[in-house]
Amino acid sequence: MPRQPAEHLERMARFLADVPAAWAAATPEQRNKLARCLFDQVWVKDTQVVAVKPLPELEPFFRLNYEEFYKKNIEDEGSTRVELHLEHEISSIS
Repeated sequence: MPRQPAEHLERMARFLADVPAAWAAATPEQRNKLARCLFDQVWVKDTQVVAVKPLPELEPFFRLNYEEFYKKNIEDEGSTRVELHLEHEISSIS
C-alpha cells in the first residue's frame, strides 16, 4: 500500500471522528450520501447492515479501528465472537 502524506491522513482522521455525530443528525437521504463517502460496498440483510467494504483510502483507518476493538474485546475477554451493534437502522443504499 502506498504511503499517504501525513496531512491527508490527519484530515481523514478528523473526518472519521465526526461521522457518528453526523450520522445521528442526518436524515435517511443524508445517511445514504454519507455511507457512499465511506464505503465501496454495503451488504444489507432485511434492514440490518451485515458487512461493509470501506473505500480504499479509508481502509487503513477501519483496519486500525478493528485491530484496537479486537485487542480490547476479543483478546482480553477470550471470546471469538464479534457482534457489532448499530444505533440506527440503515435503509438500503442505492
